Amino acid sequence: MSAIQASFTDGVLTATDGGGNSATLALSQGDLSIDGILPDGRELVKGETRGALTGVRKGARAYPTMKVTGKLAAPNDTFQALARGTTAGYVSVLADIGDYKGCDFVFSFNYGAELRSYYGDDIVCTGMATAEGSPSTISYTFEILGPLYSKDSTGIHTIIASR
Repeated sequence: MSAIQASFTDGVLTATDGGGNSATLALSQGDLSIDGILPDGRELVKGETRGALTGVRKGARAYPTMKVTGKLAAPNDTFQALARGTTAGYVSVLADIGDYKGCDFVFSFNYGAELRSYYGDDIVCTGMATAEGSPSTISYTFEILGPLYSKDSTGIHTIIASR
């Protein structure tokens, strides 16, 4: 396990579709976040009887969200086109379960020889926003529908095992 902390200069977000198309978020600001990670990817269900806790169970599937912002350059760069599913030859990784467009992702934040990453399958873009400023920005919100993993010097760790 690394004793060297990650920094915003380490991170690279890459998305890949089912047709082999791949794109890296250019001009990333270094503010990627993954929220809503729960054990086994399941919500906590608490049972009570007359105000006393009587049980805890794994409930419905939880869907973490990933948010990231980059500097706005071209209004249809390769990452934007892939996130929207408009890349030439695009094939959704969710085609086996529906018509919503999805990709897989890798967020790597390597440092020297230390390889570190979060990666997962079946992300869908649920929001994009641009903001004019100095510099102008573009933000993405993704929902993670599939498995989620982390990888570091100790190996691969499953965070959420399946859809």
